[in-house]
Amino acid sequence: PGSQALAAPGADPTAAPAGTPTSTPPPLTLTEELTSVLVDNLSAEEFPRTAARNLEATFRNEPEKIPGLLGKSFVIQGDVREAGRDISGKTYVTFKAGAGAVTCYFEKISDAELLRLFPDGRVVVTGRIDSWNADQRVLTVQGCRLVRGY
Repeated sequence: PGSQALAAPGADPTAAPAGTPTSTPPPLTLTEELTSVLVDNLSAEEFPRTAARNLEATFRNEPEKIPGLLGKSFVIQGDVREAGRDISGKTYVTFKAGAGAVTCYFEKISDAELLRLFPDGRVVVTGRIDSWNADQRVLTVQGCRLVRGY
């Protein structure tokens, strides 16, 4: 105490791998590349706003709507179940959706932005509906980007 030391002896200064929850997510810096999109630039007609839970419920309860929704883009809000990189190295976030899930694979996201996605945190993304697995209740969304200002 009072030594003005910035790190404890033996502390490992390396950052946690992307997607690993940290006790304090990294703060936004002035030089950080922002890969997110501003919600004001996304028209409500082209990108309807919805909750991940509601989107999964629509696919589960109204199968006749599925063909019209595949390939459609949405702004999706949800609570994070997990985020990180899959075994092929693709970055993703999985939202809670009752007993199901909505998994968004990012088109572009920085490591710092990925570290800010922590379990139970609320996040908004935009992406295009890719596929629905009715047996496992998993909705897959491709080309995702984080959304700011929602």
